[in-house]
Amino acid sequence: MKRLLSLVLSLHVLTISAQHITWEAFLEQLTEEQAMRGEDIMETLGDDAQWADFIEELNELHEHPIDLNSATEEDFARMFFLSDEAVEGILRHRDYYGHIRSVSELAVVESVSWRERQLLHLFTYVNPQEEEYSDRWDFSLARSEVTADVSVPLYKRDGWPWARGMANRIRWDYKLSHHLQVGVRGESDAGERMFCRKTPLWDALGVYASLTTKGWMQNLLVGDYKASFAEGVVVGHSFRFGKMMGSQWRNPSGLKVHRSADEVNFFRGAAADFRLASHWTLSPFFSYRRLDAVIQPDNSINNLISSGLHRTDNELSHRRTVGSMVAGGHIEWSSNGWSAGMTGLFQRYDHQFLPGSSLYQQIAPQGHQFGAVSLNYAYRRRPWLFSGETARSFTAGKDGWALLHRVAWKASSAIQLAAIHRFYSQYYFSPYGNSFGENSKNQNESGLCLMADVNWDNSFALSACADVFYSPFPRYSMTRSSRGGEGMLQASWQGRRHGICVTYRIKSKERSDARYWSHRIRGAWSYQPSEIWGFQASAQTHLYRTSGSTSLGYALMGTSRLTAKRWQWRAMLSFFHTDDFYSRIYFYEPNLIQTFSFPALFYHGARLASTLRWQSASDIWMVETKFGTTRYFNRDEISSGPTRIASPWKSDLQILVRVRF
Repeated sequence: MKRLLSLVLSLHVLTISAQHITWEAFLEQLTEEQAMRGEDIMETLGDDAQWADFIEELNELHEHPIDLNSATEEDFARMFFLSDEAVEGILRHRDYYGHIRSVSELAVVESVSWRERQLLHLFTYVNPQEEEYSDRWDFSLARSEVTADVSVPLYKRDGWPWARGMANRIRWDYKLSHHLQVGVRGESDAGERMFCRKTPLWDALGVYASLTTKGWMQNLLVGDYKASFAEGVVVGHSFRFGKMMGSQWRNPSGLKVHRSADEVNFFRGAAADFRLASHWTLSPFFSYRRLDAVIQPDNSINNLISSGLHRTDNELSHRRTVGSMVAGGHIEWSSNGWSAGMTGLFQRYDHQFLPGSSLYQQIAPQGHQFGAVSLNYAYRRRPWLFSGETARSFTAGKDGWALLHRVAWKASSAIQLAAIHRFYSQYYFSPYGNSFGENSKNQNESGLCLMADVNWDNSFALSACADVFYSPFPRYSMTRSSRGGEGMLQASWQGRRHGICVTYRIKSKERSDARYWSHRIRGAWSYQPSEIWGFQASAQTHLYRTSGSTSLGYALMGTSRLTAKRWQWRAMLSFFHTDDFYSRIYFYEPNLIQTFSFPALFYHGARLASTLRWQSASDIWMVETKFGTTRYFNRDEISSGPTRIASPWKSDLQILVRVRF
């Protein structure tokens, strides 16, 4: 009877399902959120690496989707867009009705929204065979994968030979079911040297190993890894979602291997997850790394360098000059929608931090040793979600408090309201804290963000948010306290073949003791006549205003996608015109797998980007290329100093090869 009901329900929802969102459209929507975080460039340093790491993790999940009928709760936790109620509803539906025959069948699960079902199509599949999931130690099922890519500049910079302008990356991954993962990665950025005394191989090298079991030790990681717990106030290596995602999409929590090109935000050592009892888990971790910093004449440091670039002799002199030891852990209890836990972190550097002389640096950390401890708590029971974390940091005479609380109410499968409040005192400091907020550091900030999401008829969606924030102590370039606000309204409609999305954002903030206003409007129309071909046209304008000037920028862009058997072609052409850098425009463009970029377009010009992918019938070989070129209409040269290009053209060719064994 259950199987019959499942069949009837699946046939019913298949008749009403709309056209699914494409992978490119999903990435572009994410880019819209991240682009706004680049509004104040001095406060987002370090975010790009985490953003690229997050996108690479999504790419990995998209390339290797999870079977809905064998997915565990841990597998669903990787899908950040799923709410706890949605995961619970999917598991309950699967237990009652048995084998799921399509993602569309989940339309009958009230706790799974239309938006969540749309995204599930990108990261899951349904095994047509109703067979029991096997998690055996069968080495015949092991998979090994080697990926290498190189970026070749079709121009020459003034500061180094043409060959040094090439960037390259190589990665080897070995995976045995859910039990064992081993990997090695190497990367060199453009301008960095290879096979020399200071960098005998690649500039950045890393290894990782992960062992997963079903016993009392559930997970063991050795080498490079990342850790995130609770709301990320004390430890938060995961990418921090923006204001349109912070309420309904979960922040990934726990331990995971570090496989990406991010050279800054990770631990190097060992960590583990232990199940102490049926409702208790313990996650201790230890790390030791050498970090980049400028050593002052008195052997102190002002701050760490997070660019990861070692192109010049000066940059090489700062490479791995400071030793950092980290130890900590997280313990948590959870049962029937309730959870509570504690996180602790201790860090010691082998050089002393001394604040600089600027006013904004007076609240910077000081000393050799730093620590923080927090309590986290949550209640998740439909239709309510409440979670929070309260932390206290311990530094040399500058202890500080931090609090973050969020509450969400899911009035129905179509309506959700949420609010997030945060308070980070000016003296709060946790070296690896990364939680919700306006600034890149969880310090010297308080604010309240309100959000609403509405979906109608499985096709129309409306999202809105409003955020106000305040910094009591002067930030960078300020001589006094400052405050600001941001608002966003987005409306989208998705039909079987057509889709429309319009977004308006307004932001007001202070820089150099003066207030600026930023208005962004973006409209996009997509057309997908078939599964193999799709097209999108979009336009964007950006108005940047201060008390003494106004800057305007606008751009038009068209993208196209064509898939035929083992080939896939994507292309983007855009024309842009901005008065200056402040009115710059951000656009998502096609990229190679495991890479991501959304270049800032400014001044007058055009940008073309195109990718071509070929995959063998056996899925063993894959070759992908990308050609990108920018032509400026009002400039005869690009950049300055050693990175100067004596031409208005800037073109690059990227080649990626992947082999699976």
